[in-house]
Amino acid sequence: MMLQNIMGTPLLSWLASSLIAGGVGRFFMVCHERFRRDVRACIPDDVGFFCPAQEAVSDQLHVFLSTADESEEDVIVVTGPAIILPYANDEEEFDSAPIISPVTSVNRVTLMQALDEKFIFTEFLKDHGVPYTDRDGVYGVASLSELPEWQPVLNQCNLYRLAQQGVEIWDYNNTYVEPGVAVGAGSALLPGTILRGHTSIGCGCTIGPNSYLENAKIGDDTNVNSSQVYNSTVGYDTHIGPFAYIRPGSTIGSHIRVGDFVEIKNSTIADGTKISHLTYVGDSDVGQNCNFGCGTVTVNYDRAKKYRTTIGNHCFVGCNTNLVPPVTVGDGAYIAAATTVTQDVPADAMVIGRFAGETAFAAIGVAGTVMNLFLFLLSGCCTGISVLFAQQYGSRDLAGFRQEGFLASVFGGLFTLVLSLAALLLLRPLLTLMQTPEDVARLAADYLVVIFGGLLATFFYNLCAAALRSVGDTRSALLALLAAMAANLALDLLFVARLGMGIAGAAWATVLAQLLSVALCLLYLARRYPQLLFRREDRRLDRGLLRRTVSYGAVSALHQSSLYIGKLLVQGAVNSMGTPMISAYTATTRIEGFANSFGDSGAQAVSVFTAQNTGAGEERRVREGFRTSFLMMLALGAVMSVLLYAAAPAAIALLAGETSSFTQTNGVAYLRMVGCFYILCFLGNTFVGYFRGRGQVTVPVYGTIIQISARVILSYALIRPMGLSGVALATGLGWVLVVSFHSLMYWRTRNR
Repeated sequence: MMLQNIMGTPLLSWLASSLIAGGVGRFFMVCHERFRRDVRACIPDDVGFFCPAQEAVSDQLHVFLSTADESEEDVIVVTGPAIILPYANDEEEFDSAPIISPVTSVNRVTLMQALDEKFIFTEFLKDHGVPYTDRDGVYGVASLSELPEWQPVLNQCNLYRLAQQGVEIWDYNNTYVEPGVAVGAGSALLPGTILRGHTSIGCGCTIGPNSYLENAKIGDDTNVNSSQVYNSTVGYDTHIGPFAYIRPGSTIGSHIRVGDFVEIKNSTIADGTKISHLTYVGDSDVGQNCNFGCGTVTVNYDRAKKYRTTIGNHCFVGCNTNLVPPVTVGDGAYIAAATTVTQDVPADAMVIGRFAGETAFAAIGVAGTVMNLFLFLLSGCCTGISVLFAQQYGSRDLAGFRQEGFLASVFGGLFTLVLSLAALLLLRPLLTLMQTPEDVARLAADYLVVIFGGLLATFFYNLCAAALRSVGDTRSALLALLAAMAANLALDLLFVARLGMGIAGAAWATVLAQLLSVALCLLYLARRYPQLLFRREDRRLDRGLLRRTVSYGAVSALHQSSLYIGKLLVQGAVNSMGTPMISAYTATTRIEGFANSFGDSGAQAVSVFTAQNTGAGEERRVREGFRTSFLMMLALGAVMSVLLYAAAPAAIALLAGETSSFTQTNGVAYLRMVGCFYILCFLGNTFVGYFRGRGQVTVPVYGTIIQISARVILSYALIRPMGLSGVALATGLGWVLVVSFHSLMYWRTRNR
């Protein structure tokens, strides 16, 4: 396709869709560099696309043609704006349109031979080209000024196509749909709706009135009311608007309420969360079943950098709250109205005002690491069991559902009791093994003893919630949780504020609230779904089902909990050096995590590119893509190394606040030392993406084991003589080993 000037996105999208429908599988587009992005948006992601540099068009076209398979005998050439109307019913009114269409067909081999010689392209097409099709409906457009008379016809064709597929269109004159849009049967498009790009809408949705969606993916039974969605994904049974603004890079889950005048940007919102009105969520990761009060703002920009906010599951954020990242809010946390949060909020915490103090900051990190190790075992176990619940319910095997509920309750409960006892027995030794300072350990233990004693309540709530979610009833589980949250808040005020029980009082409030949520879920199940509660005849041991239950639960639990093991071990080495060292390490890990996000994104891009081209058999493009990615990540790693070295003092001061000079000195030393190795970190991510894309998933696993082992062993060996610089050196040497291992495996597999 020869595009001296871009045709205009609507026309180009229509033309590309029509050619794809006619059998075109790959595109070679010639356009100005500044139009490359717009042209790319007109071609579906699963269709081959090649947009060369202007100065080497002939050579690159030759390469493009030479890589075609045997089935691609003909080449469709478009030399100017064109219209193809496969859906038009009344084309007679355009009989006056130019009869000479800029769409011709030529033999691929003949064109390749011509490229080896000097020739005039237009003269070649005149001599060797034939009309693209013998059917009516192929028109040339002399200029973009003629587009207004074609636009209504193109749009009507799209609307007729959707109507034939079962889509309800309320107003054909005030609804605009581009050709790349897909809408499921049973959905309704209300007046003023505009759907552009590669937008995909599920079944049973209502879009509009006055909604604008561009490159959006919308799940089934979702409503988008008077709102805008750009380059984002929305799940099923979700309500957006009115007057909501979903900006690019956002992922909105299922069973979510995004209310009026809510703006979401580059964020992930998990299932069941409510963001009702007058709220801004930017660069954030929000967990399941959270509730945002009006006027909440995640303050992601400090006029220099953007940071992310992480909010756990089942959190309550009060009205007019500001969260200033980088900050993490733990599971089940409560943030009172009119609060400004500048430091991490531990799980099950009630925050009024600001956290302050070096010791408290350190205790938060230690307690959170230990607690998450056990809690994620339980939540992961219930996540695996929920898959079995859903399978049984989907197949209408209610007897199997009830039997699964019995086995999960008995053996899951026994496992939780054993885990609780183990956690209580190992708590003090674990804190001692982690070499936690006594003042920090005392604060953590007061909270964790009560939490571990109430793990059984946590397990059964998660099990009941899993059962309700498996039958599609997420609302009831959420209501039970909200009731427990209200009770937890009241008990927090009673135990902590009135009775002075301190952090242990907050833990008791959480356990009692969890018991309340279990009771409410069981009462609701008995009333609404009595057929799902196991009966006397279901109380039997099915060895096959038990093996599946243990397998699903164990794999899921290990997957979710193993991520904390490496951090826990390194944390132990840091804890041996005292509270100021813990505080410094906590700040540095946040900064390092932000820097690592660029490398992780690069790994994902490499993985996608490699997988696509491996599946297509494009080995040459795989090698070229890896080579290009390697060089790009090398440059990005070098830039990140310089930034970490230069900005270390300011970054530590910003995160650690008014702490001791020891904390700031060691934090700066860590960042500057680890910055020297950051090139290797980014190169390691490149290898990881490559191996994943090739399907060699075990290679990154072995590499990770090598890296973690080296990092843990060397951290313990080097931290006393070198402080945090030793931990940074251990991290860097771990990257040296993993990159060396990946390089070796790359050359072995490449040459194979």
